[in-house]
Amino acid sequence: MAGKKKDSAFKLVLMIFGIIFSVVLVPGLIVWGPGAGALVGVSQAASQEGIESMVKEAKLSENLHTLMMEELEKEAQVDELNPEFWNSLLEDCISVEFIDDLLAEGVDCMYNGTEPQLNVDSVVDGFRSGLDDLAANGFDDIYAACFEGEESKFFSSEFITSVKTDIETDLLEKYSEYPVDSLEDLEEAYDTQFGAGAFEKLFDEEMEVVKKEWNDEFSLEVNNEIDSMAEELEQEINTALWDVTQDPDIRETFDVLNEISANKDKVKLVAYGIVLAAVLLLLICFWFGTAGFVVPSAALILGGLLCKLVTLLETPIMDLVKAELATEPGVEEFGFVVTDLITGIMAPFFAEMSKFGYTMIGIGVLLILLAILKAVVTKNMHASEEVM
Repeated sequence: MAGKKKDSAFKLVLMIFGIIFSVVLVPGLIVWGPGAGALVGVSQAASQEGIESMVKEAKLSENLHTLMMEELEKEAQVDELNPEFWNSLLEDCISVEFIDDLLAEGVDCMYNGTEPQLNVDSVVDGFRSGLDDLAANGFDDIYAACFEGEESKFFSSEFITSVKTDIETDLLEKYSEYPVDSLEDLEEAYDTQFGAGAFEKLFDEEMEVVKKEWNDEFSLEVNNEIDSMAEELEQEINTALWDVTQDPDIRETFDVLNEISANKDKVKLVAYGIVLAAVLLLLICFWFGTAGFVVPSAALILGGLLCKLVTLLETPIMDLVKAELATEPGVEEFGFVVTDLITGIMAPFFAEMSKFGYTMIGIGVLLILLAILKAVVTKNMHASEEVM
């Protein structure tokens, strides 16, 4: 009898503490939902994986590729080449995948302070393939454009005109014994002397010589240029990346991110540990009674819902950013990049907060289910005892 009184007194004391703790822990758990979700979100977003996810979410590769292509089309044209061919060659060589590799290497170097080792073989191989086509078919293309009236696939009209002029000038000088000023007059004079069709045969022989010289010189020049470009391009890009990574502001920012990321597992452990510790404390104080399950479950569900409510701010924030950008002069061309970048920064953060909110709601629902299960089991046990 005395033992039962001691147990009842002990349980009463625990219940009193449970009520006291409930007053503190219930609002604490409700507020802890968005607070801990924000901490977990920041720590996860600050990790290298989070930064890479941000870059992907922001479509930074696609946006940079678009801006780069637009800039190259304006500023990096080759006078001798057809703009359509040159732009197509640039598009094939500087792919979105290459920009992906460039950004991934940049993030890795900035995050870890390592020296960049970006490989540009894909770009060089793309140029080599495009210029091999030019080397193999370039002279035939020029010939057709100069003397058959066809449109050149590879070369600009100005270059075609200059090549045609050079060929005509060289032939007129070579056959200067014929006092003429054009190929048409030279053909007429030559055929008059040697018979109809003689000049056509001569012209074909001369073009074969020109074609061989063209192919030999062009192939050698192209191979030398590509080899030189490969070495210079790789060195310049890696040097530029290294300079960016060593910028004091960049280094300071990524050192902070690195430190936050190093503690991300601890942050998550503390966030979930506090929740579980509070739940366990209330369960013990209410001696695993119904109140011990219901009280923390209500707090957790409310905290999780509040966490989810915060994530709803993502859309209004983006709308506000877009509205602000629309009023800023001079950002029309790259406003979408800023918008996507902000989206990429916020998306991992809100995703982690949403995940934490779902977890809290899940634990709260689980506690309710356990309370129901306990009540059913207890009821069945009492029913069995009454039958016996």
